Amino acid sequence: NSCYLNSVLQCLFNGGVIGWSLNELGQDFPQDVVYPTNNFKCQLIKLNNAMKVEPERYPEGIRPKSFKKCVGQSHEEFSSGRQQDAMEFLGYLVDVLDKKMFKNGSNPNKLIKFAMEDRLQCTSCGKVKYSSEAAESLQLPMPENNDPQDLFHIITQYFSGEEVEFTCPHCKNLVKAIKKPAFNTYPNTLVVNPARIRPVNWVPVKTSNELSLPGLQNPDEKLDVSQFGSNGFDPANEELMPDDEQSTEFVPNANSASQLAEMGFQPNGIARALFATGNSDAESAMEWLFQHMEDADLNEPFVPCLLYTSDAADDGES
Repeated sequence: NSCYLNSVLQCLFNGGVIGWSLNELGQDFPQDVVYPTNNFKCQLIKLNNAMKVEPERYPEGIRPKSFKKCVGQSHEEFSSGRQQDAMEFLGYLVDVLDKKMFKNGSNPNKLIKFAMEDRLQCTSCGKVKYSSEAAESLQLPMPENNDPQDLFHIITQYFSGEEVEFTCPHCKNLVKAIKKPAFNTYPNTLVVNPARIRPVNWVPVKTSNELSLPGLQNPDEKLDVSQFGSNGFDPANEELMPDDEQSTEFVPNANSASQLAEMGFQPNGIARALFATGNSDAESAMEWLFQHMEDADLNEPFVPCLLYTSDAADDGES
């Protein structure tokens, strides 16, 4: 089953991400490669030649069997013949390309990368905390119903923020806090993932809501996300939470962590999910885990992102 792979490759090679290109790899296989069928770079060159450089030589297309084997051989799911999610594969492919092909020089994947900022404000003391992390897609939770949805409305709701439970380092106890995301930097092309997975009796179920996108009916209609940009820390009107020893170490909610462990999730994945969802309830963390099951680093040792400072890099790094 390769429909997910086809969708991602068609998008990347045929202009879905404007400016994304593998032309710098050249059109000829490296002379020192003995088995091009098993060589990832050779398979990328073959794809680029067939889909972008010389498509007239492949009137019936190509079967990317060797490419699928090369890119997915170290991944349990993508090395199989089972159905997969296109968004999960895109994230995995970008990660593999970053590590194997674009360590040095220009990286076309930078076109979709950006930095997201989280602003957390304690409702008791009013102090704030800013954090920033690199991203390559905007994960938007879909409403838990089957009604038609509008993309701009969902984005607006997402950036309006949410109330979470949080252990404030100033108040020294569990309080309510407002967690609000914002764009710290913008990508050249924004990848949006409407998260259609929701739990039903603790089982992941995929919804099928109709989703309206700007520009489909009216070509002149644009999606303007400039209003969701970060204003950054305002020292005249805001006060940062203290950065003491306790605040540098993230302690997962014991009750929620226990529930998730009983469901079979691993400790590092549980910590990562609880941190991403405000360390509140198990259900929110479980939804996050369902959406990130194929992340390559899901169960790697978890280190919380650092406080964002005004001298952070402008290129999307955190």
